[in-house]
Amino acid sequence: MSTKYTTICLLLYGDYPELHRSALDGLLRSDLSGAHVRVWCNVVCPQTLTFLLETQPVGWQIYVNSANRPKYTLMRDMFYATPISTPWITWLDDDTQLLKPDWVSYTQQHLSRHPEIDFCGLETNGRYYRGGRDVVKSAAWYRKKPFGVGISRHVYGAYWWLKTGVQRALAWPDHRLSHNGGDWLLSEALRQQSFKQVNYCYGINVQVKAVRRGRSDVSLGRRDKKVTSPSDKQQATMLGKADVYKQMLTDAGVNFDNLDNETLLFSLPSGSPLVVHSTPLVPTQTQPATPVLAGLRSRGRAPADGAVRRFVKVPPRVPKRRQVHAQAEVKPKSGVRVPPRRAPERTLKQLLQIRQQKQQRR
Repeated sequence: MSTKYTTICLLLYGDYPELHRSALDGLLRSDLSGAHVRVWCNVVCPQTLTFLLETQPVGWQIYVNSANRPKYTLMRDMFYATPISTPWITWLDDDTQLLKPDWVSYTQQHLSRHPEIDFCGLETNGRYYRGGRDVVKSAAWYRKKPFGVGISRHVYGAYWWLKTGVQRALAWPDHRLSHNGGDWLLSEALRQQSFKQVNYCYGINVQVKAVRRGRSDVSLGRRDKKVTSPSDKQQATMLGKADVYKQMLTDAGVNFDNLDNETLLFSLPSGSPLVVHSTPLVPTQTQPATPVLAGLRSRGRAPADGAVRRFVKVPPRVPKRRQVHAQAEVKPKSGVRVPPRRAPERTLKQLLQIRQQKQQRR
């Protein structure tokens, strides 16, 4: 086995250079000392491939495909074309945001403290399709566990961690999967095999309501043959242009292998310089507006230089009528106990006036 802890598999698709730049910047700024990285460029625009060639990330294994492969068919190639030697596999879609640079090491520490965990990510609830149970019953990993009330507790497919041994035991991804429906089926396969799944997602923002881009197939198990998540139906400009990719790699002096007629595989040379970008991974907090500072200065709660370095909690105002009754007993430094202040006693004349007023109201 490798000395690394996990193999990160990132999927990039289509003509979305800004989205790809954000995903790649997040990886470049992350602590990857315990990870291998594999990136699948699925008919990506030339700007994305140029960015990868300019940054020269050391040791990354990069696939470039010109046929718009379905997600789970290309996932098989990422897992099996070059065998994974790390104990864990981490999957990332290109719209998953990496918020903290220590997300790999922190998750690694958590999983090391809990060796009973086999699979983790952001969980959600869903329902089985009408034909979903038939799909499960026909699988090799089915162990006749009951389905309950039909609620599926599964992990979003955009980000997850899976033990490599579990992935091989399940022969994942399932050969029947194409592009949709793999998230709930993976969680069900783990449940049938009594593997442990937990809800854990540190330093990651999963876009649960993102619009599906490119292709969207009928999910496995749907009898009505309806597409669950319609896509934007935009066709990638690099579809079928493998020669353009080859020319770009040749001009950059990169040696590549042909995984098949439509997929190129290459690794950037070891010892290449790593370009660090100035774009922050997490947006910095802005200073409060001028009216807020003025209000704090009026109460003596803002520093003289006008820079608020931490949040100042202002206590709520108490009405004057209740201040007297709300005060607790005060113990001065001398140790003498001072009774709490009380409301002044009313005279007999005042009490009679109050009584007359109450009688008149009745």
